[in-house]
Amino acid sequence: MAVLPTQQELHASFPLLWPSWLCEMLPARARCLVDRQEVRCHEQWERTLASGVSLDEEEYTRAWLLVNSRTFYNGSSLTEGYPWEERLALIPLADLFNHSREAGCSVNFSDEGYVVTAVRGNDPGEEMYISYGDYSNDYILAEYGFAVEGRDDEEMICLNDVVFPKARALGLPSSHDGGPVGEYAIDANNGQPCDDLTRNMPRDLREDGGAKDLLEELLQFVKDRINDLAS
Repeated sequence: MAVLPTQQELHASFPLLWPSWLCEMLPARARCLVDRQEVRCHEQWERTLASGVSLDEEEYTRAWLLVNSRTFYNGSSLTEGYPWEERLALIPLADLFNHSREAGCSVNFSDEGYVVTAVRGNDPGEEMYISYGDYSNDYILAEYGFAVEGRDDEEMICLNDVVFPKARALGLPSSHDGGPVGEYAIDANNGQPCDDLTRNMPRDLREDGGAKDLLEELLQFVKDRINDLAS
């Protein structure tokens, strides 16, 4: 517990704990991420209360952030049947590794556990880093409470502002902020999606044959917008 951030440090670092006037100054994509965090955390707090546990929401939110920012993906044969959000695990000591895009360690996992391996020589006392993923600073700030110096987020173009209205017009189920689940961004250098666009679609749409036409129309719209921006 002694190595965990203090209450004051959490409030200074994580936008989810910031006052609303300060959150309004965040870039649109970061605000979207924080808004969704707020809804997800509140829903989970309500389920916790329903189980008979009495816990102040602010106290729960701080604990939620500590866990959310320290979990590791555990995709093994033991968890492959679980939903994605249930394949996350806390690993003692591993959460002490900080993030760097030029990580000096590789991370691998299997049914037996996690293995962190140095990929180069290190001097005594030198800090060793792992990579949390190739994320934008918007995502890193919302999820981990910091930003990477020198990160060029202009490499990513967010399409949420054009995708969400189209999704609503098609009658697709909306999240609390009026858009489908997920983030829609492209690489500004080559116009290619930064992620699998279909993964960001609500699960019931991906699995419901009756929604296939709507899904394909939205995906075609996204691809057309990508081509427009890349040309």
